[in-house]
Amino acid sequence: MIGKRKKFDSKLHEQNDGIAKTKIKEVLSCILKDGVSITENQNKYSVDLVLLYNNKIIGVAECERKLVWGDCEFPYDSIQFPERKAKFANLGCPVMFCMLNKQCNRLAVVMGKTLLNSPKKQIANKYIASGEYFFQVPTNKAMFFNV
Repeated sequence: MIGKRKKFDSKLHEQNDGIAKTKIKEVLSCILKDGVSITENQNKYSVDLVLLYNNKIIGVAECERKLVWGDCEFPYDSIQFPERKAKFANLGCPVMFCMLNKQCNRLAVVMGKTLLNSPKKQIANKYIASGEYFFQVPTNKAMFFNV
């Protein structure tokens, strides 16, 4: 089930990508075990962050900033991730899908297997009027952190 996909928007990317990766890297470095280093992926078409331990990849993280999530508490019953992100869920290592709120003071983390096991639903949004699919991850299957 592949629907329409939002086109890349360089302005949105410029406004949100850098701060999302920086803030998420800060949080992950506090919650992961000592000795894990987090670097930005050099492949700009793949996941955003690479987690290394003893110079071996132990996981990756895909980062985004959700501008409609304004308050500290997540305001919906489920967290939506675009279906197009599924390509990152099977990279041969643990994958974290990380969503930062607009104020950059709250983070939701969903593991790749949880994402793939979540239902997909076609959702109209301001970028695509119809036809774009999103994973609907129940909030009780996410981990939330203060930034």
